[in-house]
Amino acid sequence: MTLRITIAWLVLAFASTATVGTVRADPAPTARRATRAGDATSLPREPRAHATATGAQLDDVDKTLGPFSLGGRDYTVVVHSKRLTHAAPGVPDDEALAALDIRDPSGTVVHHETFEYSLDDHDFASSCSVSAELLKGSMINALLIDVGCEPSAPQGGSTWEIFGVWNGTFSRLGRPFTTQGDLVRFIAGAVTKLGQATSFQPDVIELRVWTGSFHVVVPLTMSWTQGQLVPPRCYAQSGHGMREGGCELQVTVERTPVDDELTFVRLFAEANEAFGVPKHVVVKRDSQVDFLGASVRIVMSGADVVEVGVADDPWLHVRIDGREGWLHTAEDLAAIGVPQAG
Repeated sequence: MTLRITIAWLVLAFASTATVGTVRADPAPTARRATRAGDATSLPREPRAHATATGAQLDDVDKTLGPFSLGGRDYTVVVHSKRLTHAAPGVPDDEALAALDIRDPSGTVVHHETFEYSLDDHDFASSCSVSAELLKGSMINALLIDVGCEPSAPQGGSTWEIFGVWNGTFSRLGRPFTTQGDLVRFIAGAVTKLGQATSFQPDVIELRVWTGSFHVVVPLTMSWTQGQLVPPRCYAQSGHGMREGGCELQVTVERTPVDDELTFVRLFAEANEAFGVPKHVVVKRDSQVDFLGASVRIVMSGADVVEVGVADDPWLHVRIDGREGWLHTAEDLAAIGVPQAG
């Protein structure tokens, strides 16, 4: 058996206790963000010349979201949109996000970014929309900005940004981030009394991330001391010492019916072919298949925007008619009704 050690970054700080908050369970937009966060000092872009040449008439529309209490002060999000003049009231597809500002209580813009859109003959060919949500954490409150765009690729997710006031300074927690999937929930860190002291565990954002065959639930630690979101990192003992391996995470699997009346898969005792001889387990069309978890290595890539994904070769932990083990090949996944897709 391998020795698995999970490395978790825990943030300890002394601050006032806050209540647990949650992110709305509305599904995130399926589109990737058309443009990423711009420089904080950039000016809003006007519609491009070829877009306005289509003859579509646009109106400027401003909307204020909030206030949101951060660091004991109220901040607002001002959304600047372009709306088709002929649009009927309450039709979101006839409106496109052009820019947004985050303003402090004095009205000073502390963050600004712009977004692109395009027009066809009479409508928007591509556009983005935005929402804002207050996250009530164990140490500090945070502001979640969620931008979704259309059109999008399959499994495309929103782009998110997290802002807060840390050590008296308004700042963004790392870079904007996205994934093939959606945001599941926000979990406020536990607060524990240790004699006269109080221990604050870090808050966590959970993402549902596509692996190519199924989704894994990835917890990202909101580390304000490091100024970034920290993914889970797990290490295993190998013949050459400790090495980074997969972390065991929760899964959500959509199983499709299999065509074969009878087939088989190889089940390993560990999520590693180097350990032990696999069992050959028969899979029938009416077999009971339970999905117990997955072992994946989380990858954070990208420059301006962080893409949260998984490394190649994710393993799936299953129970087939009472027999438990791990599998990972495309052939074995397809045999239990979890084929690779997109």
